[in-house]
Amino acid sequence: MFVVILTMIYADFLEQPDFHKLAALLQEHYRDVRYDQQGDAWIWIENRDMKVEIDTFTSVQFQVKSPSEKRLLVVKLLELLQNRYKLNVYAEPELEAHE
Repeated sequence: MFVVILTMIYADFLEQPDFHKLAALLQEHYRDVRYDQQGDAWIWIENRDMKVEIDTFTSVQFQVKSPSEKRLLVVKLLELLQNRYKLNVYAEPELEAHE
């Protein structure tokens, strides 16, 4: 039996933020933040059974994604990010390209 986890894209950054400043901002607001940058950059924010990913794996610009069905963390994170960055937030989340 296979469990398929679909990752949905909720927003794109319209301008590329400074990776380290973005990670620092998220660490100010969330306890469980992991990140790295080697070619592509990624940041994971986790809270209980919810996870949000900000990465450049399938796009040149950072994208806000989540494999979680629960959207509370995504909504809160988008509110925070929209106060600091220009984002294209999708009316309906889109399936990540490689899914």
